[in-house]
Amino acid sequence: MVPRHPFILILLLASCIFCRPTDASVYNLHLATDNVPDYTDLASMVQAATAFWDAGEPVTFVIDLGNPARIAGVRVSTHQPDAHFCHPASVEVAVSEDGRQWQAGGTIRHDDLWNPPADYEPWEHDDSPVYADLPACGRLAYSFPLVFTKPLTGRYVRFTCTLLESRSMGLSELQVFERIEVLPWPSS
Repeated sequence: MVPRHPFILILLLASCIFCRPTDASVYNLHLATDNVPDYTDLASMVQAATAFWDAGEPVTFVIDLGNPARIAGVRVSTHQPDAHFCHPASVEVAVSEDGRQWQAGGTIRHDDLWNPPADYEPWEHDDSPVYADLPACGRLAYSFPLVFTKPLTGRYVRFTCTLLESRSMGLSELQVFERIEVLPWPSS
């Protein structure tokens, strides 16, 4: 899956609707004395851009795109800094033109992280022994892609995250794509 000219909307979690954030610790990006980010602590960098929710009821986000738009798919990036957190059990995605009547876009499942898309490239914190005790075999963060069966048109995109039983959730990014292309693998 390779997005080409995607319409990407990154949700600023502070402005989401229907949120119930947790009192989880705040993680700060450590700055060196010359005010340059310390990139040796990438886990803290990711955590600084993550909002956390306590275990319990589903968490719903609604993104208002401002105008009706073509929506071909989404990506949901989640984060689990310790064993109290886990990637969601499921994320149901729906699209609406008026915010009242919804069309199903598709569902992301927790176990989708075991079957990443062909272009998935793990990063150094994805398979580190430091995170081996985390749920999901140590995947600190994961971006779940969802390509709709057919593009939908709407102004609003709803994400309903169902948490795994007794686990909290971290969410760092929601993306909406206008167009997605699946290209053949280049021949050698």
